[in-house]
Amino acid sequence: QITRAEARIPDFMHTTTVLVSVEAKGPVMAALGVVNTSPLAGLTGQALARASATGDAAYRLQLNLPVHAIETSQVRGSVTLAGNDVRVMPASPLLGKARGLVTFSESGFTIQGVQARMLGGDLKLDGGMRAPTAATQSGAEPLVVLRAQGSLSAEGLRQTPELGFVSRLARHATGGTGYSAVLGIRQGVPELAVSSTL
Repeated sequence: QITRAEARIPDFMHTTTVLVSVEAKGPVMAALGVVNTSPLAGLTGQALARASATGDAAYRLQLNLPVHAIETSQVRGSVTLAGNDVRVMPASPLLGKARGLVTFSESGFTIQGVQARMLGGDLKLDGGMRAPTAATQSGAEPLVVLRAQGSLSAEGLRQTPELGFVSRLARHATGGTGYSAVLGIRQGVPELAVSSTL
């Protein structure tokens, strides 16, 4: 549902560039569909190709479209999560009731101060896509890096079958702990490093 849309040509006499601004509200899955069919999908190594989400979110989109050089178009936008459930990959834990801002452009995306529930506790998530370099393109470094800090509980681990062995191990545990985690996506393959004060 588009709540506001505007298109204008700021300098019709010297250039033919169309500036488009759109504000909308709608399903998060629709936004993921746009990302996954845009140049961002290739830039991120298809990092969000298998992501899923529930609910609606608010969107802002700005397009800079030079009519005579459309291949140099620029896009900037944001998605404001408002209590959505998000799963980055089918085998990753659910980010429940996610709230926060995801910004994107033709060159990448950033997650800023997203808060969610995961593994039976609260978490804060930041990160995004690094600028492509020789190291990220060769696979020496991950192109997408997400950092999480939060708390988890043994019960939350037990209820997360995506964790395999860790979920089964939690059957014999009680209590909770704080943790920090880094999820890197290197050439479309996830890498997870977790540290805790257990």
